[in-house]
Amino acid sequence: MPADLFRSTKTKATVIDKKLSKQLQLRAGAETIKDLAAKLIELQNKPPVFAHAAMSDCILSLETLIKQHATTDPETLQIICGSFGVALANAATLYKGEIIQCDDDEIIYDYSVEEVLMDDD
Repeated sequence: MPADLFRSTKTKATVIDKKLSKQLQLRAGAETIKDLAAKLIELQNKPPVFAHAAMSDCILSLETLIKQHATTDPETLQIICGSFGVALANAATLYKGEIIQCDDDEIIYDYSVEEVLMDDD
């Protein structure tokens, strides 16, 4: 690539070409989502404790990816990501989860051990 597309400092190189930068971001995001999906599918054959820990890591990775590419204000984005994380965890397990605290610094999830009973209908 031509040297004039990049600006370099001692700590990192910055892409000056905005179109190229956007293409690189989209490609990185698509690859990350594919990797996360593959890891979530892989969890089906793991013991529950390992699966829950790995699922939490996947949710946090996805939240980070969303935050890097979103233009929504940080407070709303935190609520959206927290709600999405709880919904994904509830869908992937037979346990109830909810957000018990959500502030600027952290989201605290509570996953109770109460099993969700499925209807036979």
